[in-house]
Amino acid sequence: MAKFICGCNETDVTTFDGRAISDARNGLRQALNISDDMRVLLNSNEVSDMQTVVRADDEIEWVKQGGVKGN
Repeated sequence: MAKFICGCNETDVTTFDGRAISDARNGLRQALNISDDMRVLLNSNEVSDMQTVVRADDEIEWVKQGGVKGN
């Protein structure tokens, strides 16, 4: 079961195992308050390919660039 984090919000779900990070972003956008300008970290490494497949043991975190105030 992958872990998804955005700020203080996080969830562990199996829904996106085997699917692309972009699918997870779209499915969790409202629940985790994910905005389009956020960077994505996969197991603490920045990733730009949103078609990367989520595995059950992955941790995906959306982060804002430092010094950027909320939307």
